[in-house]
Parts: sequence; C-alpha cells; structure tokens
Amino acid sequence: MSERGRPRSADIDAAIIDAATELLIERGFSKLTVEDVIVRAGTSRPAFYRRYSGIVELLPKVLEHRLGSAPNIDTGTLEDDLRALIEAAAAVCADPLVATRAAGFLSIASRDPEHGLGVRERFIAPWRDTFDLALERARARGEITGRIPSGYLFDIAIGPLLSRTLLPGAPPPDLEFVQQVLEAAITFTAPRLSR
Repeated sequence: MSERGRPRSADIDAAIIDAATELLIERGFSKLTVEDVIVRAGTSRPAFYRRYSGIVELLPKVLEHRLGSAPNIDTGTLEDDLRALIEAAAAVCADPLVATRAAGFLSIASRDPEHGLGVRERFIAPWRDTFDLALERARARGEITGRIPSGYLFDIAIGPLLSRTLLPGAPPPDLEFVQQVLEAAITFTAPRLSR
C-alpha cells in the first residue's frame, strides 16, 4: 500500500497482525473479515486499508510475524544441517496457526495466484533456498559430489511434514517421524555423498 498522510504507528501495525493471527487460529481464513480484525485490533478501517488492500494481502505478514524466517543453519555437516532444518520445519508445522490452518493457506494460494505468490516468495522460497544452501555448503566441504536439482531436498524433507499437517486425523510430526524424514533425506543424498 502507498504511504500517504501521517506516519503509520508501529503499535497499530502490531495490533493488526496480532488480531489477524488470533482470529485465523480461532476461525480460519474463510471466516476472517476486515471488520473482525479492526475490532480485535482496536483500530479503524482507514488504518487497516493504509496498510493492506484486504485480508489476503495481510496473510504473508501474519506468517512472517508468527513463524519468522527460514533459519540460517550451518553446523558443519550435511546430516546435522538437515536434522536442524527438518526439526525447525517440524516446529513450524506444529505451530497452531499452521497445524490448524495450512490447508486454508494452500487453498488461498491456489485460488488467488497473485497473493499465493506472495506467500511463496516471502515464506516458502526462503525455506527452499535454505535447503539448497545446505547442499552448496556440503558440496564446498566435499561431503557430496554431483548435482541435486534445486528444491528437491526441500521437497523430500518438507513433503512428509506437510502431509502429516494437512491430512485429517494424521498424527503431528513427532521426533520419531522427524528422524524418519531425516533418514529419507540422507538416503536421497547418499548416491551423491563423497566416499
């Protein structure tokens, strides 16, 4: 949104994000309205629209604020990097906002490509890049040879976690499951490991 008029208040910014996060967890995206957010945030419609064109534009900010950015992990070994990344991703999947609303986020992204792109660029792409960086570091250390296409390791590691998060009745990813995902990721990289 454009920055016109008086300066924006950081307190109002935070109140809008916090209100939207709470309401998303409580009700889900389909039942979230601008009116609900401004009432919960204790602000006004103009204050909201100075910041966002609507609820869909607010979503990437909510995810960023709630879940942070992708971690920058460099433990010195590919296996430990992957373990730390997969554990961090499992923690994201276990967050109540993701655990209860991930399917809705994906639905929004598929229905509204422009705003889905915002979620992909601001939230998903940095995670994918972090997995690729772990591979680049492993290659520079001589741990792996050959080429693993960009994004493949992310897909192999995150796919099972998302499956557990999205499928109704599936148990959340626990430590045993995280270990199984790690083993699958290591198995995927094994043909390329330096011997």
